[in-house]
Amino acid sequence: MDSAVQSYKKALIIKSDYAEAHSNLGNSFKELGQLEAAVKSYERALTIKPDYAKAHFNLGNTFQELGQLDAAVQSYQEALGINPNYVEVQFNLGNAFKGLGQVKGAVKSFKQALAIKPDYAEVHNNLGAIRQEQGHMSEAVKCYEQALAIKPNYVDAHYNLGSAFKDLGQVDKAIKNFEKILEVNPSDAGINYELAELYRQTKEFRQAINFYQISQYKDWEESMLLCLYRLEDYEEFKKHLNNIIAKKKSTVLLGVLSTHYSQNFDVDNPCNFCPNPQDFILHTQVPELLENKGHFMKELLHDIVNIDMEPRAQGRLAFGVQSSGNLLTREEKSFQKLSVIIKQLISKYYKFYKDRDNDLIKFFPKKITFSSSWFVKMQKGGHLNSHIHEKGWISGAVYLSMPKQKKKSHEGAIELSIDGDDYPKRHDRFEKKIIQVNEGDIILFPSSVFHRTIPFDADEERICIAFDLSPD
Repeated sequence: MDSAVQSYKKALIIKSDYAEAHSNLGNSFKELGQLEAAVKSYERALTIKPDYAKAHFNLGNTFQELGQLDAAVQSYQEALGINPNYVEVQFNLGNAFKGLGQVKGAVKSFKQALAIKPDYAEVHNNLGAIRQEQGHMSEAVKCYEQALAIKPNYVDAHYNLGSAFKDLGQVDKAIKNFEKILEVNPSDAGINYELAELYRQTKEFRQAINFYQISQYKDWEESMLLCLYRLEDYEEFKKHLNNIIAKKKSTVLLGVLSTHYSQNFDVDNPCNFCPNPQDFILHTQVPELLENKGHFMKELLHDIVNIDMEPRAQGRLAFGVQSSGNLLTREEKSFQKLSVIIKQLISKYYKFYKDRDNDLIKFFPKKITFSSSWFVKMQKGGHLNSHIHEKGWISGAVYLSMPKQKKKSHEGAIELSIDGDDYPKRHDRFEKKIIQVNEGDIILFPSSVFHRTIPFDADEERICIAFDLSPD
């Protein structure tokens, strides 16, 4: 590649207005990772030859690698102005729009790419990923299946289809798709991890441990530790717990297990993730939801009722529905506004606790993004069984509608504890905290806290928007 650069430079000494040589020189710089130099070469080519569609395309790709997505979009649009049927440009334009969070633009570009080239498997796959994120699960599944009909060994599409089936609660189908990837690459760490997660979900803990050990991926050690704990194999649990704490920084799941174990067996807690998580629960109001006679709250409720989004399988939820996708990343103005408000409150949460000496605060994410967010609507008898959000860092919920005709004061309240989710226990002395939430309230707490909704008997709806702060 270095020799290619020298040859292109010599060509340009002979003929300085050789647009193709400037563009090819840009390609060489790009291959060498010299992206700024590549940009300059493409721009020189376009100064000489403004209608050079390929140079606009390559310039857009380089801007995308640099993370300059607005500039990438402009370059791709210039290329399409010259050649509207340039299918690779439509595809990359869709990816740039997706990166910018402009879902409608991304979907439009992907569909235009498919109008040009219906058998473009990668476009079907990426369109499916957007539809899945937006909660259109049936459409996402169809997109992935179309990609696989064109390209049967397309690993990314098999993975995404398995992920979609997992979200839909169709565990057998999810396992089948992940196993197809292992037929091609048995040592694929990510897929072995996904299979372990599914087997843990179905309480096949020994099978799950086997796949976690093969994967050695993400939080595999903590997840294996959880399986040992659920199996009540305490000797192996204690041995692995101490080994993991000694060699890595603490995580949500490690903190949960260590804290539960220490209180269960009345021993010192060796993990400093958040030993007293109930001291880090923040309950306050969101003023914007109550201003102007609750106009913003009504707007959110309207969008929740009318949103085009399919439900997500949620085995812990009774007499209710949970949305799929990532609600706070959608383009509706109400969800975008709420996203900004919650991010500001999370920043205030961190500042309030920033002097506390534990890993929850020490390693608090520098960038506030939502790994997941969803609404939960419950009817009479509705409740959500105890659980944690081990893939989050801070979790929370904003309350938009609460039942008022209650027979008991705690109906519809949230209960938080160090114990839950049927973890094995030797006593019932685990502290519980019940918080009665009202419309317009928000609650923030470490993702390591077990929480559940207390059933209510009123003929009214309980509606909230829940979210997880991404640990990355």
